[in-house]
Amino acid sequence: MNYTKQVSRFFVLMLLIPLAGCIKSGDFDFKQIEWNPKLAIPLVSSNLTIMDMIKQTRDSSNLVIDNQGFVTLVYKNNLFSINPGSMIPIQPILFSNSHTFTQLEVTAINTFHTLTIPLQQDIKLTPADSIRIDSLIYGKGDLMLTITGIVSNNGSISFSIPEAKKNGIPLNYTLSPLANGSKIIDLSGYKFDLTKVAGKPSTFNLSAAITITDSPAGSITAGQVISFSFAQHTESIKVLSGYLGRFNLLFEAKTANLNIFNHALAQGQFSLVDPHLKFTFTNSIGLPVELMFSELRAMNTTNGQSVNLIGNPGLPNPIIPNSLAYTSSLPEVNTYTITNAGTGGALTNFFNIKPDSIIYNFYGLTNPGGEVSENFLRDTSELNVDVEVVLPLYGYIKGFAIQDTFNFKFDNIDEVESMLLRTIIDNEFPIEASMQVYFTDENNVRLDSLVTSVLPADQIIIPSAQVNLTTGELISAARKISDFSYSRERIDNILKVQKILVKAVLSTSGPATQNIKIYNTYKMKVKLAAQVEIKTKI
Repeated sequence: MNYTKQVSRFFVLMLLIPLAGCIKSGDFDFKQIEWNPKLAIPLVSSNLTIMDMIKQTRDSSNLVIDNQGFVTLVYKNNLFSINPGSMIPIQPILFSNSHTFTQLEVTAINTFHTLTIPLQQDIKLTPADSIRIDSLIYGKGDLMLTITGIVSNNGSISFSIPEAKKNGIPLNYTLSPLANGSKIIDLSGYKFDLTKVAGKPSTFNLSAAITITDSPAGSITAGQVISFSFAQHTESIKVLSGYLGRFNLLFEAKTANLNIFNHALAQGQFSLVDPHLKFTFTNSIGLPVELMFSELRAMNTTNGQSVNLIGNPGLPNPIIPNSLAYTSSLPEVNTYTITNAGTGGALTNFFNIKPDSIIYNFYGLTNPGGEVSENFLRDTSELNVDVEVVLPLYGYIKGFAIQDTFNFKFDNIDEVESMLLRTIIDNEFPIEASMQVYFTDENNVRLDSLVTSVLPADQIIIPSAQVNLTTGELISAARKISDFSYSRERIDNILKVQKILVKAVLSTSGPATQNIKIYNTYKMKVKLAAQVEIKTKI
């Protein structure tokens, strides 16, 4: 059996991390142990800080240490990243016209050798008056001209959009000779001024002219129809300004995990003095936005408990982040902090259920006050909502139970007659833990347990240190030496072990509600050794 690997795993929750460390020959003084061993093996020697414990549990939080060494757990999540430009699509616009040549027009072509047919068309870019676009700069888009009914003619079609300019030059285009087919005109980079058509907001004028010649002779006859269409397509907008209407920004809830409570059971208390939630709104949107919480819920998915802060007067509702000025290139940043004191202690209840996730749901509305003189969006405009769950490790826990299950298997122990495991733990943390380990088969049926005594005193695997509760200074570490004996009969009983279930119950030292702080200077010194007696005498 590989003792180092297997024994370390069933101490995971006892120590809050998988035990690992470099073994030195002087770590164990076997002369003092007096086991009369047949074979004694040092397995683990490790000095663990809170940094080690959190990191090796693969917790997703950040550890923040102040200049006194006090530890704070911070979970950071981006909740929403919204680009409203995608919510204001410019619908494709298609318009067409046709002209049937009369005998009079054919005679005029034959007489004067040319005929020009003018066309003026106002094009509105928004389907309703609830949105007004004053100007836009295309990021990517095009205008497709399609002609049918003309086989071949030396004439031409030309059009212009005086309100569309690129580098100060209006959009003009001429297609010659006339022929059936389509031609695409790139609109990328063109700025459209949509305020020039009197009485028609969000509109530009397209001026076109078809010039027909008599070459080749007879190419135009009375009754012949020429049809043409313009199809405008917008893929992306670089800048958009006007009044962009009232629309919802957020449509779904976001769930963020809290790994620290992943294996917490329903029993016990967990209370922090100053937990808080810090929201940061980074806004580069050029229109007013109102945000309201529709849900802010802590959820323990193991037991179904939840706490929703909606309705608490300490919850800022609504939240109106500063909107960006048109002349500004830097986003507006606003922060809102929900504190325990501001919510009347509600955050203590929020975290006391040991949530493994928090559900955030905002309702977001643009232009909450109605129409304003000028909104704008750029292709880079975003509203980012970030949250920090800040858990300063200052508070108390009583009977806080955690539990987990690991795959486990004994092998190569046929020659072992008996086995003794010894743990030596020197604890500088003001936290004590009672622990039990159950050995089970693949169906989680219990076959044996590590601790067989029913006395609570015998189950305190990690005793609590004495610390100065004001300064956090260590007064004295606590030591606990524990032995676990396995006869051949018990070894036979656990040969079918496939899993181990580890349950630890943690409590801070002192009175029932005595708050303590965790510092990064605290250590837990763990030593583990095994003594085995084998059938074959050495």
